[in-house]
Formats: sequence, C-alpha cells, structure tokens
Amino acid sequence: MPMRRPKGSAFFGVIFVLYSLMSRLVLLLVNRTVSHPKLPDPCRLQAGIVKHDRKRTEGGLAPLRPFVPVSRAHVRGSQMSKSKKNEFRPDDFVVYPAHGVGRIVSIEEQEVAGLRLEMFVISFDKDKMTLRVPTARASEIGMRSLSTPDLIDRALETLKGKARVKRAMWSRRAQEYEQKIHSGDLLSIAEVVRDLHRCDDQREQSYSERQLYEAALDRLTREVAAVGGLDEGGAQKRVGEVLLTRAA
Repeated sequence: MPMRRPKGSAFFGVIFVLYSLMSRLVLLLVNRTVSHPKLPDPCRLQAGIVKHDRKRTEGGLAPLRPFVPVSRAHVRGSQMSKSKKNEFRPDDFVVYPAHGVGRIVSIEEQEVAGLRLEMFVISFDKDKMTLRVPTARASEIGMRSLSTPDLIDRALETLKGKARVKRAMWSRRAQEYEQKIHSGDLLSIAEVVRDLHRCDDQREQSYSERQLYEAALDRLTREVAAVGGLDEGGAQKRVGEVLLTRAA
C-alpha cells in the first residue's frame, strides 16, 4: 500500500527536520577532518621512511616538521646489530645455513632502498662466492659461530651409528634430508651422512642420493677442518676413518 504524503504544514515540518539533521552531519564531518589529519601509511612507517605532519596553531597550520617513527622492532634491531657486530669480527669463520662455512672479510655499510644498512661481507672461497648479510638479521637467518670441539666429537660419534631410514617415499625422505643440510645444525648434517653412507658390500647410491650425501659430507668436513685447524684433505681423512668403523 503506497505511503500517504503528509499535507500542509506537516510536510514542511518533515523537510525542515531532515535539513537540520543533514546540516549537523556535514558540520560534524568537517570538524573531524580538520581536527584529525590523515595518518601516515603504517607500512611506510615500519620501513623507517621519514614522514611529515602538520600541527594546528592559532594562526593556522605550522610549517612542516620531520616525523621519524621509532618502533620497538627498530630498537631491538639496533641492539641486535650491536651484539652481532661484537660477536662476529673480520677474519672469523662462521656457518651460514644455506652455504656452510665461510669467512667474514669485513663489516661495511651499504645503502639499500635509501636506507643505510650494516653488512657482514662473507667469503666462501671454495664456492668462489661473496655474500652480504645485514648484521641486524644475522641471528634471524641462522648464522652462527663454529661448533665447539665437543660438538664436533658428538657429530663424529653420530657417524658410527646404524643408519635410520624411514619407511617413506624417496621424494619425501630427500626433502627431509635437504632440510637438515640447510638447517646449519651440525648433528642433523651428520645424520644425513650416516643414513646415506654406503659400504662396499651394500647397494650403490642413486644419483639423487649421491648428490645429497656429497653435499652433507662437504658441509661436515669443512666445519671439522675449520674447528680442528686442518686442511680439507686432513678433515676428509678424519671423517673417512670414522665412517669405516661404523656399525653395519
């Protein structure tokens, strides 16, 4: 049923009320816009990009002044950068999870996307590669110091154990082995060497098994050499002798 239209003064009364409500709403929106300027983009604040804000004064808007946000993450990052810089020094050997043992050549500053970042410059001589790692992210990435001699002994003792091969498809096992190799954990790497090592009277390794075995063995021998002050040949000999005495 169609709504009846108010007649006479009642109709104009309704129009007046609607007009008053609309006027108050417009004034409210204008006041909120002037009193609360648009906040800076939080993503750009987290990136540390300098913003500007305006401050209202009695005579109008004050000149632009720099606004530099300081977050807890930024403070923690600065503290971490100082601690890592003190922990690692040039010429120190370190272990980078994705590449193994490397040597810190220097600590330098580099400009990235307009920001000044402090970097560890790490050289991997055997791979003929140089890597730059932000000092503030070294711990997050998993970069660590060389293992202690006691941990080296534990890793070599792991090689003497019996292979523990899971009953699973090779593709899944290969993925687990690869994760262990790139974890940077020395004992996990030793487990891969132990599980994939083959004696003369055992079946030969497949191509993919051989690739993973050599990668894990290379990571292990490099750290054994760096900790024990041996050359690569001496470290390979030490690891090889342990593998010969392992349980069948």
